[in-house]
Amino acid sequence: MNNIRVTIENPRDEVLLRARIAQLEEKVRQERERGEKVKMEGRAKTEDTGELK
Repeated sequence: MNNIRVTIENPRDEVLLRARIAQLEEKVRQERERGEKVKMEGRAKTEDTGELK
């Protein structure tokens, strides 16, 4: 992950920006969990059938 440092002079803008960042971080976390779940399901199917899909 890249670290970016900025100065925000308006406290309201800072609050809005931090809230948006938190939303995006949560979305990324959910997408990663979903991807891991799909991978695990794919492995389970492969182990059950012995076939690669």
